[in-house]
Amino acid sequence: MYGRPLSACLFFCALVLTPWARAADSMSPAASVKSPSFFYLTIAPEAQLALIPPAPAKGSALDASDLATVLQVQANRTDAQITEAKNDQNYSVKLVSGMIAPTFTATRYPATFSLLNNVNHDVESLTGGLKNDYRRNRPYVNHPEVKRLFTAKDYSYPSGHASGSAALADTLALLFPDKKPALLARAQAIAQSRVTAGVHYPSDIQQGTALGDKLVALMLQNPAFQKDVAAAKAEIHSSPLAAVTASATTAASPQNTSAPK
Repeated sequence: MYGRPLSACLFFCALVLTPWARAADSMSPAASVKSPSFFYLTIAPEAQLALIPPAPAKGSALDASDLATVLQVQANRTDAQITEAKNDQNYSVKLVSGMIAPTFTATRYPATFSLLNNVNHDVESLTGGLKNDYRRNRPYVNHPEVKRLFTAKDYSYPSGHASGSAALADTLALLFPDKKPALLARAQAIAQSRVTAGVHYPSDIQQGTALGDKLVALMLQNPAFQKDVAAAKAEIHSSPLAAVTASATTAASPQNTSAPK
């Protein structure tokens, strides 16, 4: 499900040369894609539109298939899946970074979390622009038979939870390569929870995930991103998680909190 980065040259050529078919879902993508202030991305508005395919047209075969899957998931969702979806409702960096270790915090690793927050900002900004261009309504808006677990703001395509969690998983995998499978699985679970909740279609999360992967592939070519990744690696190396965790555990143990004998 998670595409791996392409070479910068081939990818940029694809962005520029790929023919573009307008979506017919609601409103055609217009010039509303802006050039927000990015930390690590340098993508022209017209190239932003080429990052993912158009949203499925309302009433198309793909749109109908999307709805059928949402309803099937709804009919079979378990209590555990419902709990997971509600826990993942409000997106933040911690949804992904939290699975590294309890001691992996912004206080202990400020440079690393600065990197993660910058990545999240770039992906969130670009995803939001694409949402406003494609303007695909949430499943429960167009289809009252979809029983949502909660409401969600803005539009549906592509999924911001999916793009953000994929990008963060890819970035964290650069810092913790041994945790890459777990990080990718966590990102996938966050994305899938949005379908479970009835607030996204499968194609929303599929293209959101692809978008997150592509954006990190582009960031990898940026010297500023490379510099910040190197700084994060150095920070983690100077204060290994295992040592921090052991220190925190020892400090909290009874023998160290009792008065001297």
